[in-house]
Amino acid sequence: MTPFWSRQFRQWHWISSALILALILLFSVTGFTLNHPDWFETTPLSSARELEISAALKDALGGVESETALAPDLAAQLARETEVSVPAAASPS
Repeated sequence: MTPFWSRQFRQWHWISSALILALILLFSVTGFTLNHPDWFETTPLSSARELEISAALKDALGGVESETALAPDLAAQLARETEVSVPAAASPS
């Protein structure tokens, strides 16, 4: 083998080894962080408030089953009255 190719292979070898070492270190750090969530405990932010809604909106919401998406117009009306972001069902295309 010529000295040129010997130098090329040696250089490619250490560069690829350095890149793989960086990837393995990144992989190990993510493994530690994902397997030890207790190291990063935070207190959840939550708030509760009571809001008054109109009688018409109350009647419209009375017919909605729990855990179902709201109709877009009903979600928009609820968002207007309460100033809370309310997800709506996707409108059919």
